[in-house]
Amino acid sequence: QITKTLDLDQQLWLISYLQHHHWQAVQLGAKFPLDWLQHLETARKQLLSYAQPRLVWEVALMALL
Repeated sequence: QITKTLDLDQQLWLISYLQHHHWQAVQLGAKFPLDWLQHLETARKQLLSYAQPRLVWEVALMALL
């Protein structure tokens, strides 16, 4: 759904938003696994290196679950 609805710039914005949301939640005391940021950053790098977006999102979302 993400790759069908959003273009590459919007997908990169979504990753930035998720990273920002994660940091805010952690600062407010929420308990999130720290590797979430690493998975999101890996997804950003892969999207920027022209990897297949659908595969990038599938791997990232599976890692976050």
